Amino acid sequence: MQRSMLEVKKLKKYYPAKGPGFLKARTATKAVDGVDFTLDCGETLGLVGESGCGKSTLARLIVGLIKPTEGDIYFEGRSISDMTRGDMRRVRRDIQFVFQDPYASLNPRMTVGNIVGEPLKIHRLVKDKYRKDRIRELFDLVGLEPQHMSRYPHQLSSGQRQRIGIARALAVSPRLIVCDEPVSALDVSVQAQIINLLQDLKQRLGLTYLFIAHDLGVIGHISDRVAVMYMGRIVEIAHRDRLFGSPAHPYTKALLSATPAAHPKHRKERRIPEGEVTGSGCLNGGCRFRNRCPGAVPLCDEAEPELFDLGGGHLCACHRVKGTHRF
Repeated sequence: MQRSMLEVKKLKKYYPAKGPGFLKARTATKAVDGVDFTLDCGETLGLVGESGCGKSTLARLIVGLIKPTEGDIYFEGRSISDMTRGDMRRVRRDIQFVFQDPYASLNPRMTVGNIVGEPLKIHRLVKDKYRKDRIRELFDLVGLEPQHMSRYPHQLSSGQRQRIGIARALAVSPRLIVCDEPVSALDVSVQAQIINLLQDLKQRLGLTYLFIAHDLGVIGHISDRVAVMYMGRIVEIAHRDRLFGSPAHPYTKALLSATPAAHPKHRKERRIPEGEVTGSGCLNGGCRFRNRCPGAVPLCDEAEPELFDLGGGHLCACHRVKGTHRF
């Protein structure tokens, strides 16, 4: 049986909101509200959902940039959600992050060679006299020339800057890389280059990815499994082919129907959810998609659905699907 590298259980992250007046608190914003999933060694799990659903917050929780309100994160069977700063620093050699904006994530006052070499220095992985050689190796690994080492971030293209971000993540030889929309700020032609680079690195280095994106085409190309997130919770997880071929949750169906067809003759029927999105701070039980769901049943107002197995590892959180196994 394949061992899970990452396991997330009942993970929550709430941000206290302030009302009018000084220190008058109101209901918290529930950015992540009870997320469960596993990620196996060598797998790429794609995470998709509309803006504001909590994808980036979840990514930052996993790499330890922010602390969870509740829940646990296990990396290779060891809990990392409540680790001390020193212990988490050692774990970060195994878990690295590639940011969305390839320019904002790089220090404009440092050369890109020093940016890539900084993790080597912090973790004391390479002696000073061998550091430049290691940086050259990393540049070659991501498709950059050695002469780029002396340049500053503003002197490189967006695609080259993202390659620098990837090289920096690879510097400490990680096993898991969390990619937070790494191609959304790039031109379409450059997106394909970065996606192909990430896939090549996965095969060569045996990496595991949690890959976050808005573009379902990108998710379908790079992922082994796909998780769909809505308002702080995962509503469906399945193997890529099964999720794209026979989605179960009504929100997943709406997302897939919004994907542009490759050919005008292959146009799909659009399923546009109607109704208003309920704010995460105003939820008081029930399914959080019920106000926009065309097939909501009375139970949707009473209890929040939990993920259940439709078979073959296809998980869905929907009362109606659970009752009929069909929507």
